[in-house]
Amino acid sequence: MLASLLPVRSLLLAIFMMMAGSGFLTTLISIRMERAGTGAPLIGLVSAAYFAGLTVGSLQVSHIIARVGHIRAFAAFISVFSASS
Repeated sequence: MLASLLPVRSLLLAIFMMMAGSGFLTTLISIRMERAGTGAPLIGLVSAAYFAGLTVGSLQVSHIIARVGHIRAFAAFISVFSASS
């Protein structure tokens, strides 16, 4: 089992780092909005919109991967994700 994960360990590490950073960023945005005096409903809406986009994106990603391949798709997604964070 472990031997089958060795070829993709760098890919898994990159995904883990991006998702951990995303989780920290979501928490930080909520705290910063609260300190700026933003109301709780708007903070909740911003957080919900982020995860709604994540859900829609995960449903659409299979079409992009089928079209350009998983390596190019991963590189493009990580680039966009890094630029937007």
